Amino acid sequence: MVQGEDLTLAEPFFLNQNKTMATLNIDNLPDELITQIEKLATKNNCSIKEQAIALLKNALIDQTTEAENLPSKSITEIIEESRNRR
Repeated sequence: MVQGEDLTLAEPFFLNQNKTMATLNIDNLPDELITQIEKLATKNNCSIKEQAIALLKNALIDQTTEAENLPSKSITEIIEESRNRR
């Protein structure tokens, strides 16, 4: 189990060879945030849990896509830029 100040993540465990999902508990979640999630869940006709999972997935997809779209440089280019800064 991994614990942070306001976050507890229970690692998945195996029972009869069936993998189970991890559990994420968030303490001190601001009331206005849970209210927004509840409103979205109602609008999307889903549970708060389903809405929270969808929001997390979308945020991760956005972050991953953003990172993948950053221009990558070769080691040679990085070294050359470093030399030019001196």
